[in-house]
Amino acid sequence: MSKEDVQRDVLLLKPELQNLVRNIEIGIIQYHNLPLKVFETKRTLERQEWLFEQGYSKTLNSRHLDGSAVDFVYYKDGKWSWDNGVLHYYHFLGERVKELFGNRLMWGKDFINLTDLPHFELKK
Repeated sequence: MSKEDVQRDVLLLKPELQNLVRNIEIGIIQYHNLPLKVFETKRTLERQEWLFEQGYSKTLNSRHLDGSAVDFVYYKDGKWSWDNGVLHYYHFLGERVKELFGNRLMWGKDFINLTDLPHFELKK
C-alpha cells in the first residue's frame, strides 16, 4: 500500500466506531439522501506523514492511525469533492451527528486549532 492509497474499509476501525459509522450511514446519510460516503478510515503512518507534508493534515498524531477516526466526503457521479459549494452537506451531517452521537463522537468542526468538516472521531 502506497502513501497515496486511501483505506475505506470500515472494518479497520475500532468496533465502537464501526457501529457508529453504520448508524450514521443508515440513520443520517441514507435517510436524508445525502451525497456523502466514507472516504477514509484507518491510515498508515507513512500516509499520515505524506498528508502532513502535503499540507492536507495539520498533525502527525491523527486518530486515523489507530482506527478511531473516519472522514465522510461528498461523492457524486463517481467523484469526490471538497469544493466550498458542498460545505452545507458537511454542516448538516455534523449537526445531526452531534445531536445523535455527540456524547461518543467529536466532529472536526469543533476542534480548537483547526476545522476539519468531514472528520469524526471517538471521544477519548
